[in-house]
Amino acid sequence: MAYLAAKHGDELNTYELMKLHVMIDVYHTLERGKPVIGGSFWPFTNGPVARSAASRVSSWRKGYEVLGKQPDGFQLRSDAGDRLLVKPTAVPEEDDFSRSEIEAMGRAWDEVMDTLKKGFAASQEFFHGGGFIGKAWLKARNSGLALDWNDIIDEYDAAFHKNHSHIKALLRY
Repeated sequence: MAYLAAKHGDELNTYELMKLHVMIDVYHTLERGKPVIGGSFWPFTNGPVARSAASRVSSWRKGYEVLGKQPDGFQLRSDAGDRLLVKPTAVPEEDDFSRSEIEAMGRAWDEVMDTLKKGFAASQEFFHGGGFIGKAWLKARNSGLALDWNDIIDEYDAAFHKNHSHIKALLRY
């Protein structure tokens, strides 16, 4: 996230962090059979979220609000709407990442930020049922379980007329 925020000259709010995490892992897994960041995605109220990321950001918020503590590598601040904004203070170099990781991050950035430019409602629609990830979220929400990679891949393939059966096979091992 630090790399993307610095590259685009943006602070990120927690919603953007969570959605970028999900979509970076989704796009990298679709191409390489493994996530970049990792963690199971759970059907939270605002769409799929990696519990590990939610926990990390929650501890950052608590440390910042209670103790005024900043996490390593980031500077936090609250905006007028009480959103937590995150800005990197230490930025990894592009060559710290593989080409496939850079591509997945770029694709995720474009998807998430373009969707958010259309408004929060458009983002909610994408992550709750209108987009392929939203359809996988809905299945998980109805089952009470984490999102299943097979569902994510099946929904992607159905939406874009692709076949990632080879990636599904890789994920089994």
